[in-house]
Amino acid sequence: EDILAMNEMYELMSIMVNPQKSVHLLRDVVNALSNIFPSLSGSEEELASAFSFTHHCNGFAAVGDATKDGNIVISDTVWCGGWWYTYYIAQRWNIILDIEPSQGHRMLIATSPGLIWSDEDYYQTDEGLAMIETTFVQGVYKLSGMPLAIRARMAMQYGDTIDDVISYMLTENTGVMNAQWLIADAEAREIALLEFGLYASHVERTKDGFLWSANNPFDFRVRREVLGYEVIKAPIFRMAHLLLNATGYQYYTLFYTPSERDIKFEELGNEYYGSIDADAVKIIMHTPPMTDFTTDCKITDGSMIFNNSLWAFWGNPTRVWNTSGLETLKGARDVPPAGWVEIRGVPYDFTPRYEKGTMGRGAEAKVLWSYPIGERNCDYATLAAGDRIVYASFESTLYALTENGSLLWQKELDDAIRDIAADESGAYVATDSASYAFSPTGTQMWRRAGGKDIAVGKEVYVSGPEGVYGENKVSDTPADFVTYDRTLYIASGSTLLTDSWQFEAEGTLFDVVVKRNVYAGSADGNLYCLGKDGTLKWTYTAGWGIVDVEVDDAVYAGSADGNLYCLGKDGTLKWTFSSNASIHHITKYGDFIFFGSSDGRLYAINRTTGKAAFSFAPAYEIEGTYNYITTPVASPVVATNGKVMFSAAGTIYCLDARTVEKDTGADGHGMGGTPLIWGIAALVLIAAGIALFMAKRKKRMDNV
Repeated sequence: EDILAMNEMYELMSIMVNPQKSVHLLRDVVNALSNIFPSLSGSEEELASAFSFTHHCNGFAAVGDATKDGNIVISDTVWCGGWWYTYYIAQRWNIILDIEPSQGHRMLIATSPGLIWSDEDYYQTDEGLAMIETTFVQGVYKLSGMPLAIRARMAMQYGDTIDDVISYMLTENTGVMNAQWLIADAEAREIALLEFGLYASHVERTKDGFLWSANNPFDFRVRREVLGYEVIKAPIFRMAHLLLNATGYQYYTLFYTPSERDIKFEELGNEYYGSIDADAVKIIMHTPPMTDFTTDCKITDGSMIFNNSLWAFWGNPTRVWNTSGLETLKGARDVPPAGWVEIRGVPYDFTPRYEKGTMGRGAEAKVLWSYPIGERNCDYATLAAGDRIVYASFESTLYALTENGSLLWQKELDDAIRDIAADESGAYVATDSASYAFSPTGTQMWRRAGGKDIAVGKEVYVSGPEGVYGENKVSDTPADFVTYDRTLYIASGSTLLTDSWQFEAEGTLFDVVVKRNVYAGSADGNLYCLGKDGTLKWTYTAGWGIVDVEVDDAVYAGSADGNLYCLGKDGTLKWTFSSNASIHHITKYGDFIFFGSSDGRLYAINRTTGKAAFSFAPAYEIEGTYNYITTPVASPVVATNGKVMFSAAGTIYCLDARTVEKDTGADGHGMGGTPLIWGIAALVLIAAGIALFMAKRKKRMDNV
């Protein structure tokens, strides 16, 4: 009963705050007036909070000739004013629930604890269907029928087509929480807009184009039924618009009037038409005014949906809301944006192997210098180390810094930088449109084909959907990334290919390291060890995807389950270190393995003991209280000359590594050691040399 009550909470609240309007016409209008005119001298934000039950969420979908690959892409953001829902629910719960029911389709939903429907307005299924919702002002309703929470969940759990979804949504409809719904079908390559009140409904479908939803009914019959006497508010809000330049009256006009969001959605849809993909939709959904009151963003496309995967953004991308002036939200915490994360589903037969390992922070790190590159909590640079130069890319800018943090030069490129690599010859960067090589002094050495990943091997390789390029095209295989060691290893989705063999994992490959053996980390939760001939030697299963791998005398694997695993060369577990959230990049250097975690810290883990030597939190971190507030450390970690560098919270940080890297061994790994140990070793060698010299000198004198 408690779970059922929780799932019906939103419909119950909609009924409680919206009694039958034929009874409360005067009170409803008076409340609208009292909400607005006392704040005529206030800010637009305060005014917008008066429209609390209208502005719920943004939706966008595209397909066919509007998208880059012809398949679907669909997105939703929760969009609220000053209603209690904003901070007490939407700003606190960032849960993606993966449900594999005994009957029906596997579903991913954005939700809150205890719910089995998406109160965060987002569903996707392994049948290739996705559905998002944006709420209207509450119209007339009835108390008999099937609750929306159940109808929406059943539509996605059992629906195979857009027609099925529409049927489930309209059957036994109560009219409570009436809304616009965008539906996408990746199998049929079709999208639809469904909007309905209690009796009226409207469907628009297309296989070529884009649709959007912004709480503003398009269909006249639906609009007339939903608004009812609410149209009386239109001239009131129109007056507020003229006096304060506030928005909102468009939602109350009898005929559809485009709001600012409607206008911007149509403008951006046309601007990106033909090239719309997940990256383009990230830009669209994070463009004002769509961002004015957003608390998150979710995106999937025709490829990710069948892998039970999506992109998610937590927080508002443009600002951190100040809730101190909102009386109804006392005690609420401001939530900084945590940034984009790609969430990958595990295989259907996946049995996780997860145990908490050693935990701790160790000593506090020593910060040597910092360099600002952005302003938001989620901003970070991608780093690569050259010969005493640190290269960093952020958005479309390439920076070159000395090891002491001084700027040598910077370059503004024509497109956002997707990846960066470096060696003693300079820096190499890839954008979607081109790749570049720059000398240590900043001179452009060449420009070639673009891509999403760049790597240095026999030559500089750029990987992308069109294949792999060096100086010329070397492979037609669409590639996520490549690794080179006497031959080219191409990672394409879940497939690893060479000239002579290929290996198929059960999930997307995240990292490949080639030593005497080939080590591949996958979204399927497995670390694979292969021979150079492609034969599988062993597999280690973690609690979730293996996102990064390092190899020397042991094998180190960072996982989305929050654990750093140390394995022997035979795949046996040596030790485990646990952070409080997903691990991103790991780097071995000297005595330590360095890694960044979404819990808000960079860790230095002793390679022998598996314990934290030291760590550093640049801003917010998960401490067991407000676990939805964090500054993810998601950048690559680079270490050189006794320094370790990473980026988070809009800043590049350089820490004392408290160790150094020496000569490499036969397996290509570094020989680590603390400065004290190496200093003692150097003194021993000097003493031995002096002793040998004196002995030889004495022998010569004895022979005289």
